[in-house]
Amino acid sequence: MSDSSDNDSCACHTDEKRAASDPVYRRALWVVILLNLGFGMVKIIGGFLARSQALKADALDFLGDGSVIFLGLLALGCAERWR
Repeated sequence: MSDSSDNDSCACHTDEKRAASDPVYRRALWVVILLNLGFGMVKIIGGFLARSQALKADALDFLGDGSVIFLGLLALGCAERWR
């Protein structure tokens, strides 16, 4: 199979130009960022209160996910040549 047919059949690509300009897409990313950071903060506080290393580790995962999505949102705002 050729590479182009593999990319066309896969559902892992998106329209980057639309994503960079669509306010609904950006709003959805902000919601995901706030949820990740919010749950991360709640879990880290709960981890300290419960003295649970597992909760603290899971909280760091949430905070990391929120941070990475935030960087992606910033990258959408950059000029295409910078990406």
